[in-house]
Amino acid sequence: MTPRMYFVLVLRGIGAWKLVHSLEDFTTAWNIHEKLYTLPYDTSTSFINLGVVNILAGAFLLVGASAIAALVVPGVHKQEAGSNDATNV
Repeated sequence: MTPRMYFVLVLRGIGAWKLVHSLEDFTTAWNIHEKLYTLPYDTSTSFINLGVVNILAGAFLLVGASAIAALVVPGVHKQEAGSNDATNV
């Protein structure tokens, strides 16, 4: 595997973790809404917002991992890979 492929794998892993983490936010929002858990400074709406942001960030990382890796990790050009074309002379 190339470094770019490892980077894509890591980005997709973080994206999957963000999606799973959003379940915790929605569960906490439900518990606050049902008065099973109380916080003096937060409401259930703030946890719903946080869950939505985590879903959006996770989906962005899962879908756009290849594009992000193309921007961040330098790739090998075809000419540098050792092609023996006449244009390479």
